[in-house]
Amino acid sequence: QTQGPDTALLFIDATSYYSILAEAEKATIETREGDRVVLVTEYRQFSNSGRQVVVRGTEEKLVRCLLSDQDPEYAEDFLLGHRSFMSSRDLAEALERAFLESEH
Repeated sequence: QTQGPDTALLFIDATSYYSILAEAEKATIETREGDRVVLVTEYRQFSNSGRQVVVRGTEEKLVRCLLSDQDPEYAEDFLLGHRSFMSSRDLAEALERAFLESEH
């Protein structure tokens, strides 16, 4: 069964779909190290302002984003979901490394 009481289907025409994709691509910034994408942010408009938000990245870059104030809601989102890709021990070690590196 693909539908339930809390699901809805949305149909859009192909022109609108490709327009949405193009807008999203314009709003996306990829940070690269060599030929590897290490962080992706996206500009999102909220009710009273717009800002860059973290979309995905390497563990190292995601942890470093915790130390910045770029996205005020990022820390909460990260801490709620980090266990899906790293243990809390790995997070603590990564934070320690990031703090030590920022002191130099």
